[in-house]
Amino acid sequence: MNKSLLLLILIFISSAASAREQNFYGGVGIGRSGADVTEITKQDILDLGYSSVNNFQNGSNKSDTAWKIYGGYRFNPHVAAEVFYADLGKFSSNASGSAVDASSTTVNFTLNSALKINGFGAAALLGAPVSDQWSVFAKPGLFVWDAKLTVNNTKTGSSQSVSTDKKGTSPSLGLGADYAFTSQLGARVEWERFFDVGDKNTTGKSNVNLFLLSVRYTP
Repeated sequence: MNKSLLLLILIFISSAASAREQNFYGGVGIGRSGADVTEITKQDILDLGYSSVNNFQNGSNKSDTAWKIYGGYRFNPHVAAEVFYADLGKFSSNASGSAVDASSTTVNFTLNSALKINGFGAAALLGAPVSDQWSVFAKPGLFVWDAKLTVNNTKTGSSQSVSTDKKGTSPSLGLGADYAFTSQLGARVEWERFFDVGDKNTTGKSNVNLFLLSVRYTP
């Protein structure tokens, strides 16, 4: 986690814990994420230096466990501002088969590609109470992401691993509902999308969806 972000969140939560007014809040949640990563193609294999591909099978894992920690300040029942850190998990693609390398030797290969995404962001929470306990909200924001792609290429007699790390900023949008058990303790269920995360020419770009259940505390 970015050290300055961790310090910011700790200060935010500490401020919330010591606040006398019920304006500050903090929460932590866990859920599932999904990214539209693409499967490894024949051309991707050839780009690694093989002269031809005899046969291959491919697959992908487009979802993972994700978690988030957040802190916010509520200006009124309808508007709040939040900062957060999110680990969106790791998404992978793989392929294995037989190919001919640059020395015209037929080799068996295994190719694994793993994309890990995390980062921090800020959002405006625009809510509407629907009862004393329930409220719904929309949450537009910005996500400062770190996308790390690791590619492992193993073939008969050798193996190679290459990592690429890219950073950037993307818009985000969330929708959700909040339930207040008491004036201090609540729960939130939300969906959030982070748009165009990653670099097109290196890590690849993906829209990442996050489904999260969190516990919220208001001092």
